[in-house]
Amino acid sequence: MSIFFDISLLHLTLLMMAPLIIACLGETIIERSGILNVGIEGIVTLGAVIGFLSTYYSDSPVVGC
Repeated sequence: MSIFFDISLLHLTLLMMAPLIIACLGETIIERSGILNVGIEGIVTLGAVIGFLSTYYSDSPVVGC
């Protein structure tokens, strides 16, 4: 295999993109209903920050999930 294409790299890329894909699908469904949510990036970022901080301060990986 070459360095530019590796199955494990593709797997990790899709794994890391899963929250963004879910947010984009949710926004697509909401826009089809006629509602415009311009703050979706901020909501996703705030959720990630809160998840990180709750995991960091509680020393438990279960709390931040």
